[in-house]
Amino acid sequence: IAILFSIPVVLTSTEIFTLTVNAFQIFTLGCIVYFLSIIGLAIFRKREGGKTLAAGFLIMAIGIVNDILVSRGIIYTGQIVPQCLFGFIFFQSIMLSMRFSKSFNQAEKLSNDLEQKSNRLEETSLELAILTQNLELKIQERTRDLEETKKEIEDLNTFSHLINSLSDLNSIFIEISKYFYHTFGIFGVWLLLPDEKREYLYAYKAYSYNKLPEDKYSYLMTKKIPLNENEGGIVYKNFLRKKPFYLSKILKFEFEVDREIVEKLSLVSFLQVPLVRKEECVGVFFFSNFEKEMKLSKSDIQKISNLCYQIAGTVDTIYL
Repeated sequence: IAILFSIPVVLTSTEIFTLTVNAFQIFTLGCIVYFLSIIGLAIFRKREGGKTLAAGFLIMAIGIVNDILVSRGIIYTGQIVPQCLFGFIFFQSIMLSMRFSKSFNQAEKLSNDLEQKSNRLEETSLELAILTQNLELKIQERTRDLEETKKEIEDLNTFSHLINSLSDLNSIFIEISKYFYHTFGIFGVWLLLPDEKREYLYAYKAYSYNKLPEDKYSYLMTKKIPLNENEGGIVYKNFLRKKPFYLSKILKFEFEVDREIVEKLSLVSFLQVPLVRKEECVGVFFFSNFEKEMKLSKSDIQKISNLCYQIAGTVDTIYL
């Protein structure tokens, strides 16, 4: 529209194009109102640079209105549009500088973020490499464990086959004692079996790789443990519970029979494993290193219990 108003100025004389001045001034005032409303909407919506643009355009609008009024002889302040245009450009420069500064800060922030992400990626890669290495080590350890487990199962099957092939309980007991000594470092093993009326437990066989004094061996072989709650102590309780019982360090006992056994045999630690067959306890294996501490892990106790469970039937059958 402004170009259309400019054409008469170029192509016609002063008498003609001045006739369009009033219409152009009205159009210009309308544009000012329109632009101010648009900028006001931008400020209301919190658009970036809205207030700066509004300040610059307001200066320009004041200059245009002033020059229109001066040209119509209403006021005599003089033409100020050039100066106001400078102010408008100045505020535009401020707005562009702010945008450039923000863009620069944003670029710097993005660069820092990228660097941090790159560092985190390197750290993640390093952690992944460590995890991979640990996983490989665990796989190797698991492979070794599986090989050891396989060997243990093979040894156990060989041992079980040997036990089942024997018909003499004394021979079976000797083989069992050797196995526990070489596999778990247990010096002393004795087998407690119930009498025919199941009134007490007695030591059917006893063996120690460290030779026992005669008095201790005699006590061990002649001691009878009553199968009742008041006099049977821990052995009787484990006989009923049908579960292994391990004491790595002996402190105090509730029952006199337990204190007597520990004192007479100089026990520091012991393991009791019931022999269970068809949900019935048919005997108890007693393990100890006597005055020397016996250190067993949960895995060791489980292996010993499994072995005792396997040979319980053989022991009971031959004993009967």
